[in-house]
Amino acid sequence: MIRKTLSSALLLIAVAVGGCAVSAAPTLKQNPDSTSMSQASYTAFVSNDGKTQISLPTGWQNARKPSTSPKFKIKVADRSRDLHLIVISNKKLPATNLEQMAEVGIMSGKAALQNAQVERTSVKKVGNYAAIQHKIQGRAMGIVDAVMLVTVIETPTQHHVILAQSPSATFAQNKAELEQLIQSFKEVKTAVSSK
Repeated sequence: MIRKTLSSALLLIAVAVGGCAVSAAPTLKQNPDSTSMSQASYTAFVSNDGKTQISLPTGWQNARKPSTSPKFKIKVADRSRDLHLIVISNKKLPATNLEQMAEVGIMSGKAALQNAQVERTSVKKVGNYAAIQHKIQGRAMGIVDAVMLVTVIETPTQHHVILAQSPSATFAQNKAELEQLIQSFKEVKTAVSSK
């Protein structure tokens, strides 16, 4: 029940900040160069549209189901520890900046978590991109205490929102792993064919 509750709260926020697009299924690729992340084995997980990826440690897996919204470019989980992560990508609108997108994330987090407490973290970059991250803590669906890291990333053409969630009771021990997952995010360069 707790796992379903946390997953449901995360989905509520994702729906509020997401954009729409229908795409193919995501793919997993073994990443032989995991030296930048720790001694653990990591797998590159490419989004359903092939445009973004994160590096998953052992235990994390694809959480997409046929009923999963196409808004969620990446949806993964470590179900044994009730950890969830969703990536939503939206085309950057000329009149929308990083601060405004972060505010949307905060409002959505407050709507999904009762008695939500919001704290801005020190994250200012994810990879080479500007980012803003907030830690939102509250009660998911009135049942379980949860902590959500809402990270908004701005690239030249996109705003990406990463929602990472953990039960409050285990957040301290899972925080570094969630932050590492977020920091592993990158846009995938597509090959340009010459004619």
